Amino acid sequence: MRRLVLRIVGFVLIGVGMVIFALPLPFGLLMIAIGIVLVVANSAWGAQQVRRARIRSPRFHRSLRQAGRRMPRRFYRILAATDPRRGQRQIDL
Repeated sequence: MRRLVLRIVGFVLIGVGMVIFALPLPFGLLMIAIGIVLVVANSAWGAQQVRRARIRSPRFHRSLRQAGRRMPRRFYRILAATDPRRGQRQIDL
């Protein structure tokens, strides 16, 4: 049940982040990144989708790397596990 709730919260953060992405401050990008972290940490499907998106879009890949640097180390490790150049790893939250 907890994993389901965290996935839902992650998707909500991604949606809200997309809405406020146009603001001059980077809050939208950070909300999207935190939402992605929650989805990836609680879903193998989510991790696979993020890894594929990072392969297809270098711009998305750079954005996640930049946002990850501003996050706590624990969240950064989760995003780093989806880096296609590092290979697949077990994701722990």
